[in-house]
Amino acid sequence: MMFQQPEPLRHFSGHSDWVQSLAISPDGQLLASGANDQSIRLWNLATGACLDVLWGHTGNILALAFAPNGQLLASSASDQTIRLWNLRRRSTPRIIKQPDTTVWGLAFAPDGAWLAAGANDTSIRLWHPTTGRLIADLGHHEDEVNSIAVSPDGQLLASGANDETVRIWEIAGRRLVRVLDGHFGGVNALAFSPDGRLLAAGSSDYLVRLWEPASGQLLQTLEGHDELVRSLSFSADGTLLASAGHDGTVRLWQPQTAQCLAVLDSFGGAVNAVALTSDNALLAATMSDPVVRLWHSGGLLR
Repeated sequence: MMFQQPEPLRHFSGHSDWVQSLAISPDGQLLASGANDQSIRLWNLATGACLDVLWGHTGNILALAFAPNGQLLASSASDQTIRLWNLRRRSTPRIIKQPDTTVWGLAFAPDGAWLAAGANDTSIRLWHPTTGRLIADLGHHEDEVNSIAVSPDGQLLASGANDETVRIWEIAGRRLVRVLDGHFGGVNALAFSPDGRLLAAGSSDYLVRLWEPASGQLLQTLEGHDELVRSLSFSADGTLLASAGHDGTVRLWQPQTAQCLAVLDSFGGAVNAVALTSDNALLAATMSDPVVRLWHSGGLLR
């Protein structure tokens, strides 16, 4: 099947090393990018202007997450810290230090009450986003945790790890409620659909699986990537799922039918992150270079 390859709407250039992570603010106005140059850049999505550069980490930036109010940005890096940046005050960030622990996944509660972090020490921990206090050690996998996602109602947390499982945790009871087996490689990316009825999981076995979190039933398997799947993002209405892989492609899927609607394969290298804006209008992606690329998502589906 042949797909057209539209040119990006915009290139965001300024980093001096590979961009590893992306996050889009809840209002769709800001794009945060984290790179191996140890910096985080904040971009105006409408104009492409770089609004700020956040320095402080002393390692590669591995994960980013905006708080629901858009005023707080969490970041983790290979320097074994989480930093909490107040974007309104531009004050010195609060630092959470975890010796011998590297956090690969970050996600806020929908009400902003806690920040979840999944790490290479197999842990999933909940932190208070303003004080940096540890709220709970939720549980552990049998190998490094690569990704986490929080359900839209904040009741469930999903974690994916190199033990080839997805685990579903109940926040209120602080307990494991379900283990999803079936992957044949580490689970690198997770995303809940906006209604919480689907959980997408991307793996090193090159596949994206769609699970029903409530029952643990496998609903669909999305086949098409030729290397590991690194990042996932649902559209706000749940009708599109974007996946990014180390095969140098971004794929757009219709989750209900498992149909691949579009493929972007002009990257020339592994794609590390993909993100859709809340209005579904824009798709951002980054490969193993210092540039973030932006497309009109509608233009990819024509």
